[in-house]
Amino acid sequence: MNEIYFYEILRAKMKKVVTLIEMLVVIAIIGMLAGVVLVSLLSTIKNLRLQNFRLVLVVLLR
Repeated sequence: MNEIYFYEILRAKMKKVVTLIEMLVVIAIIGMLAGVVLVSLLSTIKNLRLQNFRLVLVVLLR
């Protein structure tokens, strides 16, 4: 009887561990995606600033 109870407790703990590992994997994936989006966003902002600078130069040099 005690052996069955021990295995039930062990299964419950393993289920919590798997859930924790899954959560950490999801957080890592979200972090990587956020990094990709951030790099893309910074690149876009840089290009927009450059376009704005060129436009200002064209207007000033007329």
